[in-house]
Amino acid sequence: MYLNGVFFLKETGECIGRISCHEAFLENPNINDPNIRGVGWIIDPKYQGMGYGTEAAKAMIDFMFSECKISKIITGAAICNPASWKMMEKLGFERQKQTKMIQYTFSFDKKKEEFFLEEKK
Repeated sequence: MYLNGVFFLKETGECIGRISCHEAFLENPNINDPNIRGVGWIIDPKYQGMGYGTEAAKAMIDFMFSECKISKIITGAAICNPASWKMMEKLGFERQKQTKMIQYTFSFDKKKEEFFLEEKK
C-alpha cells in the first residue's frame, strides 16, 4: 500500500505540502513486513512552523493506525533538519539509537546526510 496526498490552505486553496505512507523497506531495506509502514512529508518553507505539517502528519498517522491496521511506523529525518525531527517527537515518535547515512530526498547535490531514525507503535 502506498498513499500519497497533498494538503491545501483552506482560505486560498494553495497547495502547501505533500505527505505519504509507504512500505517500510523504503526506510529500511531489511524490513519486509506489511504491518510496518513509513511516513514522510514536505512542507513549503513559507508555511513551516505554523502547525500545518503537524496537523497533516497527525491525520495520516491516525489513518494508518485506525484504518490500515498497521502495528508500527518508521521514518527518519536528516540531523540537519531539526524542524522535522522535532515534529516527529511531538507526534510521539521515539528516536532510535542508530543513525544512517542516506541521500536526502529533496537534495539536488546528491550528497548523503546523517539521519535520525524514529518509530511509533
